[in-house]
Amino acid sequence: LQRLVSVRIDGQLGPVTLEALRAADEGTLIDRLLALRLDLYVEHERFAAFGRGWTRRIAENLRYAARDLA
Repeated sequence: LQRLVSVRIDGQLGPVTLEALRAADEGTLIDRLLALRLDLYVEHERFAAFGRGWTRRIAENLRYAARDLA
């Protein structure tokens, strides 16, 4: 969460993180979260076996978020 809202990562959900979260755009947060997930997936040793399903779920999340935010 702290990485998504670009604050110092300290593992605490404190006032700085909460304020950054409140100020953030929902669509931007969703995009950043899914981009981070995709980065993790492509580096995973099992991406060749499972990557198609993992990336399909990211695409489904993007479609769902676009519909929900519209």
